[in-house]
Amino acid sequence: MAVRNCDEILSTEGVDTFVIGPVDLSISLGIPMQFDHPKFKDAEREVVRAARAAQKPLGTCIYGGDMYNPDTYKRFLDEGFKLLLVGGDEWMLSSACRKLVDCVGSVRK
Repeated sequence: MAVRNCDEILSTEGVDTFVIGPVDLSISLGIPMQFDHPKFKDAEREVVRAARAAQKPLGTCIYGGDMYNPDTYKRFLDEGFKLLLVGGDEWMLSSACRKLVDCVGSVRK
């Protein structure tokens, strides 16, 4: 629904920026976590187009393994994104816990 109304939303007085929530967007499109799916890419392009037309800074979230790849940041910066939210609490907690488990496991071997 928001993608269809992005021009109106982004032209609203007081809306200074926005963030594409890739997880929420993919779920709403019926393609959970499929960020390379054509439906997702089309929706993302539509929101980016509307943001540029409204002259609002582009924002998105980066999750999972992609957040450890410098090319991920380069791609978004090259596309004109200005606000990059990196990771989420669940990803960071999971990563930290995995490192601790691996550390303890290495001692037990």
